[in-house]
Amino acid sequence: MTKDKREFRKRIAAFFSVFLCLLLVGCQTSVVGQKEQITTESGEEKEELSDETTKTQTDSTALGIDRPTVSSNIAIDLQGYAPADIKYACFTGQDLQDTFSVYRQKDKQVVYQGSIQQTGEAGKAWGDFSGLTEPGSYYIQTAVIGRSYTFQIYEDRYRTQFETDRESWRNTAPEDYYTAEEETDYQALLILAVLQEFYAEPEEEDLKKLQEDADYLIRYHTEQAKSSVSASDADMAYVRAVYTYAAAMAQCYHVLKNEAGAAAYLKQAQTAYQAAARSRSRTDTAVSPEQYMAAAALFKAAGSYSYHQVIKQYEAAEDTTAGFWGDLFYLTSLQRVDTTLCEQQMSRLLKECGELSDRVLSQYTIEDRADSITAMLKLSVADDTLVSLEYRNACKTLLHACYSNMEETDCGQRSALLFIEGELAKNEQGK
Repeated sequence: MTKDKREFRKRIAAFFSVFLCLLLVGCQTSVVGQKEQITTESGEEKEELSDETTKTQTDSTALGIDRPTVSSNIAIDLQGYAPADIKYACFTGQDLQDTFSVYRQKDKQVVYQGSIQQTGEAGKAWGDFSGLTEPGSYYIQTAVIGRSYTFQIYEDRYRTQFETDRESWRNTAPEDYYTAEEETDYQALLILAVLQEFYAEPEEEDLKKLQEDADYLIRYHTEQAKSSVSASDADMAYVRAVYTYAAAMAQCYHVLKNEAGAAAYLKQAQTAYQAAARSRSRTDTAVSPEQYMAAAALFKAAGSYSYHQVIKQYEAAEDTTAGFWGDLFYLTSLQRVDTTLCEQQMSRLLKECGELSDRVLSQYTIEDRADSITAMLKLSVADDTLVSLEYRNACKTLLHACYSNMEETDCGQRSALLFIEGELAKNEQGK
């Protein structure tokens, strides 16, 4: 571990210790998962895939996912579960029965039975099968609404998915990964850059890919700036996007500063920040969450006092994703910081994560996908330092719900899920 990483761990641990007493209940050291490769079923044991199976589902056959015999209204994580996970199935339909059964795929034998609990919303219910921990391939079945897709329980579930999705990112050209939606693209790059700092020691291949992505978005941003009319007071979406670009470039510089050409990222960040600041209304003196995020990222990268002044002026009126990243950049800075500000930021994060985990573990989901991903980001960051079993279980529950369908994801969501999977993978490997 580098000196900077040791200093970072010491500082963030010190900040969290102020609030550790608030989290004694539900917090404990993670258990190191056993490392065992996934054993998939043999060809004779798998059912034939339907011709109607989508490409995404076909790609998932390595994990034993197959087509249900009946149109399924039973939602389970198509990527599978770790043995010790809390496991919920969500049932949708009328005249739901009181029980469900889990069948082993190999021999079609019932290995677990559970009760179906109503959610209070008509046609919606859930069932807990956390007691099933033996690795293998299974499906759930109940009367009236039929059976689910096949899913697996296996060791190293999060490490496996993280490595698979990271390889997918590595092998995807920037022009195919990014969406041409400016703010979304810049958020995606920002998260990928934070991932390199958080996930142990970054691999050289990842740093090269991050640099390739950053260079691509510099060219894209330059082209957009040439063709765009100067931002007006009404064009706040443009200002938000430019601040996000500044934050992403500053974080890229932070993790790539020892690489050739990295100075260009800091220059891009500073220039973009100044351009966005000039576009603000003269009567609007309040610091926006996006400006706060960019200022915090630049302060972390360059240590300029002017950025610190902006950070001190920020007033968090509500929880926002940009505000969250701003807090994180300031808390992880190796610059000289204001400890009172750090305490406020940590208090804000812990309060929100406590409320999120309570909500998730009582409702088993957050309906909106974007909100779920944001919640997982916050929970995984808080768990990274505190090692909170409550936060981790809430994060896993949301991830399982997210992967209960194969909705198309944009590059921002893909990057966020990669970050979340990386954090969960660290817990499987042990800290």
